[in-house]
Amino acid sequence: MSDAKTVLSLRAARDGARNRFDGELEQVKSDVELHSIGARIAGKVQADAKAAGVYALDVMEDNKGVIGGTVAALGLWFFREPITEWIEDHFGDFGSL
Repeated sequence: MSDAKTVLSLRAARDGARNRFDGELEQVKSDVELHSIGARIAGKVQADAKAAGVYALDVMEDNKGVIGGTVAALGLWFFREPITEWIEDHFGDFGSL
């Protein structure tokens, strides 16, 4: 008699777990139908890009001097030829240095 009660108890627990699992599986299926895998990936990428942008703005606000110096150095590098020509025209040739 004890074995029969144990079997019935275990069967009831199993059936309850199966019902909960089936409910959760149906929820996942309905979520996937609402948002395809591609849409989920696109949403994740968009959210990550937004977070990276916010982080970049925070870093930029904290390091304005570094950003300004880097922009100035890049500007000088890109315009080094015209700057060098202008200096040579006004102050002479520095080629022998």
